[in-house]
Amino acid sequence: KSPYNTMEILSGVEHDLKNPLSIILFEMQELQRISNSQQDGVEKAQTVINQLEIINDYFDRIRLLQPFPTNEMRDVDFDAIVKNAVSSVKMQMRCSDVKFELAIQENMPQLFCYEYNLQQAIQQVLVNAVEALDANGTVEIDLKYDRNDLICTIVDFGVGFSKDLEEKIFDLFFTTKKESKADGVGLSIAHSIVYNHGGTIQLTCDEKNGTTAVIKIPRKNSGKKN
Repeated sequence: KSPYNTMEILSGVEHDLKNPLSIILFEMQELQRISNSQQDGVEKAQTVINQLEIINDYFDRIRLLQPFPTNEMRDVDFDAIVKNAVSSVKMQMRCSDVKFELAIQENMPQLFCYEYNLQQAIQQVLVNAVEALDANGTVEIDLKYDRNDLICTIVDFGVGFSKDLEEKIFDLFFTTKKESKADGVGLSIAHSIVYNHGGTIQLTCDEKNGTTAVIKIPRKNSGKKN
C-alpha cells in the first residue's frame, strides 16, 4: 500500500497549474526586461517573479512524491549520493557554520537506484537537520551496510520534537515549524522516495538532544565497488 492516497490528486494539480505558472513567470520576465527604464515597474515585476519561482519550486518538489521511472535506475555509489546531497544543502542553505561529519564503512556496495530522487531524499533529511540547529552546530552522517541493507544514519543535536509526533512526522503538509513557514513537504518527499526504493526511513527524537534519522535501502541488485 502506498503511504499516500492523494498522489493522483497532487499529480493532477501539479499538471494543471505548472503550465500556466510557467507562462506567467516567462511573461513577467519579459515585462521586466522591456521595462528597465521604469524602476518602480521593474521592482514590482521582480516581486511577482520571486513569488512565482517559490510556487514553481514547490511543484517541482511535489513531483518527487510520484513513483519514479524504474527504467532509469542504475548502479551508483551510495557514498557519492550522500556527498552530493551534503554539497547541495551547503549551497542551498548557506550554512557555512554548520559542520558535517561523514563516516563511511569500507568497501561500500554500489546501489541500484534512481540516483536523482535518492539524493533528493537525503537532502530533505539534511535540510531538516540543519534547520533544527542554531546558527552553528554539527550534523553527523554515518554510512554502513549489513547483509540486507545500505544504511544512512543522520544525527543532529538541535531542537527536536516531542515523541508523540513521531507517527505524524512524515505526513504530507505536517510541520512542527509553523513559525518558519515550513511547508511540511520535505520529509514526505524523503519518505516517498525511500518507500519507492523498497526501503524504510525512521526518525527518533530527544527534545533536548536532537533527532536521529535512519534510512535503509535494500541491497538487492547491488555489487561491491572494484
